Amino acid sequence: MSESTARLDLDLIEKILKIANLQADSDLKNTQRAFMPWQFLISALALAFTAGAGLMGGLFALVRWTVGG
Repeated sequence: MSESTARLDLDLIEKILKIANLQADSDLKNTQRAFMPWQFLISALALAFTAGAGLMGGLFALVRWTVGG
C-alpha cells in the first residue's frame, strides 16, 4: 500500500468519524428536546407540592395559634 493510499484511507476514516459525531450530537439534541416538556411538568409539580405544603403548614400554625394548643 502506498503512502497516498494510506493517506486517503485516513482521510476517509476521519470524515466517517466526523459524520458519526454529528449524528450522535443530533440524536442527543433531539432527545433533550423531547425531554423538555417532562422537565417543565416535574418542575411545576414540585413547585405545586412545595406551595401546598407551605400553605398547609401555615394553616396548621394559624389554627394552633387561634385555638391555643
